Amino acid sequence: MDIDQVREEIRRDPILSKLSALARERKIPLFLVGGYLRDLWLGTPGKDYDFALTKDDSIFIATIEEALHLRFFRVGKEEINTITYRFIKENLSIDLTFLQGETIEEDLRRRDFTINAIAFSIQDESFHWVEGSLEDIEKKLIRTVSGHSIAQDPLRMLRAIRYLCTLDGFSLDKELKEEISLKKEKILTLPENGLN
Repeated sequence: MDIDQVREEIRRDPILSKLSALARERKIPLFLVGGYLRDLWLGTPGKDYDFALTKDDSIFIATIEEALHLRFFRVGKEEINTITYRFIKENLSIDLTFLQGETIEEDLRRRDFTINAIAFSIQDESFHWVEGSLEDIEKKLIRTVSGHSIAQDPLRMLRAIRYLCTLDGFSLDKELKEEISLKKEKILTLPENGLN
C-alpha cells in the first residue's frame, strides 16, 4: 500500500475515525504508532492498536475510555516511565503510552525496530517515521532504530526473533543478527529487568 491508501484505511476504521474526531475537537496530539501501521503497509491490517500521547494530555485517556466504552488497566512502572494503559478483549487490543521524549520524532528514535518506528497523527493525519522505516517494510527487513537499541532493552532480541517467526518473509539485518549472537547471554538477565 502507499501512503494515501494507508491514510484511507485509517479513515475507514471505526475506532480510529471516532478517536480522530475527538482528537481534532479537543486539539489533542494523539498518535497511532508501530505494528498496526506496519501491518497496514504490508496489507495485513489487524485490531492491535498502539497509541502515544504526551503526559500533559493524560486527561484524554478518560475521554478515550468513554468514547470507546472500555476501561484501561495499567501495567508497567511509573518510576521508570514505562506505564502502559491497556485494554484487551477477543480480537481487540489497545495500548496507550506516553511519548518518550518531547516530540513524536524523539519517541520514534527510541523505539525498537525501524519497521515499528512509524506514527500517524490521529489529529492532523500526518505521518512520521525514522529514516529507512518504509524501505525496511518493503524489503521485509528487521533492523534496529539505533546502534544501542539492544543494549537499552535486551528483551528486543526476543522481539526480533518473534517478528522473524511471525512476519511472513521477513529476515534479520546482518548487524542485528551479529549483535544478538554477541549479546545472547543478556537474555539471562531479563527476569531481573522486569520480564516476569
